Amino acid sequence: MRFMMMCFCAALMVCVAGLTGSSRAADGEAESYRFIGGEKIQLRFQPEGVAAVNEQIVSDDGNISLPSGTSLKIRGKAPAEAQLLIAEQMVKETSAKNVQVRMLILDYPPRKIYVAGEVRMPKSIVLTPGVPLSLLGALQEAGGVNEQGDATRVNVVHTDVDGKRSGSTYDITKLAQPGSADLGPKLLAGDTVLVPRCDHFTFSGEFNKVGVISLGDLRMEAGEKPLLSRVIAGLGGWKKDADVKKLKILRVKPDGTREVIAPFENAAGTQDLMLQNKDIVEVPAKQSAKESGPVTSVYISGKVRVPGLYPIGEGGLRLSKLIMLAGGLTEFAKGSKVTINRPSEPGTLRTIDVTSILKKGQWELDVDLKDGDVVNVPERAF
Repeated sequence: MRFMMMCFCAALMVCVAGLTGSSRAADGEAESYRFIGGEKIQLRFQPEGVAAVNEQIVSDDGNISLPSGTSLKIRGKAPAEAQLLIAEQMVKETSAKNVQVRMLILDYPPRKIYVAGEVRMPKSIVLTPGVPLSLLGALQEAGGVNEQGDATRVNVVHTDVDGKRSGSTYDITKLAQPGSADLGPKLLAGDTVLVPRCDHFTFSGEFNKVGVISLGDLRMEAGEKPLLSRVIAGLGGWKKDADVKKLKILRVKPDGTREVIAPFENAAGTQDLMLQNKDIVEVPAKQSAKESGPVTSVYISGKVRVPGLYPIGEGGLRLSKLIMLAGGLTEFAKGSKVTINRPSEPGTLRTIDVTSILKKGQWELDVDLKDGDVVNVPERAF
């Protein structure tokens, strides 16, 4: 690896005639590199009347120092482009009519891309200068898309040199097809690849299978719609003690409010609704005549180890205790942004910093949960 870096450095010793504006690139691979800040460089000038500049580090915002004492921004520029800018600037600032610049890149900062979401091994990948990395190659290094991932909606987020973010979505199932060498776009330093989860639903209560269920788990045919009856059948139906008439669908709208749908309230089978992504479906058990009082419960989803429906109990239930009952936060949880959607407060979505509660002992941030609350622990960016 060290030998390769030395060879690459040598390949970037390019001379540029500042007055004429001509430039000669070292080679195609060298010119694929763009300065990002943090590189260690050395500049040498001709004629001899222009002093050499000792080794320096390109600043985080991409500036370098010139012999005249001024600075020049080269961030986002290829080596030959940077040398041309330097030569032109030196012609303006000195009496020399023709300045040649020789740049040596002595060391490189780590250049990484990030792969997160529904892949088998979320990770950061260090890019090798001059060696392109495709979208499909990055996903392969991360172990590929897992069973819960949606390979048709893979997002690539890029941040340009000015800090502006842009994103594109790719269907990777169409890449590397027979007769095609398309491996997806070439990734740049700082890019983030995010694989979203397939459309999924959460089932709790008296179903034969409970938990988070994705379309992939149901093995649905192409084009088949996730009707409620079809999905329940895919779970193996419900248990004999299920109170079907009290089945409820909890659906969170884009504005944060929650809609509660009771499709079987009047008569079982009167409605066969189509489920939407992230719907929560719950069906309680029939209560015997001896039981008194309603059972109060809350639901927790997202990045906890055991998501599901939990009873509040006679002594109440605080958010911190619910997190612990659910097995705690996973390594990919964003504990500072845990949300509570409360039916009694329509249109509001409370955000709680659970990390500060659990790790810093800021118990004043803890909250008492109420019947019907839906708690969600989001995934952090990698």
